[in-house]
Amino acid sequence: MSQFFNPNLMSMPKPKAYGDVIGLLNDFCKDVEEVTNGQVTCALVPGFVTGFGQEWKVTAHSVQKKIDHILFRAYVPVDGVPTRLDFYEEQMTECATPDQVKLALQSFARGPVAEETLQTLS
Repeated sequence: MSQFFNPNLMSMPKPKAYGDVIGLLNDFCKDVEEVTNGQVTCALVPGFVTGFGQEWKVTAHSVQKKIDHILFRAYVPVDGVPTRLDFYEEQMTECATPDQVKLALQSFARGPVAEETLQTLS
């Protein structure tokens, strides 16, 4: 039996909002692959745990050019919200609900930075 960690650590369920946010980030990655016809893959790469939560680097990989590019960072706390999205703007986008995360991801995906990046990587 562990002297330091909760013995039930691996069986503790995460809140629904956490699963919803991670699901949206995975859906974003699937869309990257779909819109680029598989020329660009995408993965959630865990980073550091910060005061904002677990850092997830949404990372695109150019299959042909063999380069990786972090599209944005998401900071997801244990409860799932508020999620903070770092789109490399002056301030992070704070989302109080999974629906707000979805709207922010849609806005980013349809913006010139994401479009140009995916075209460059394709």
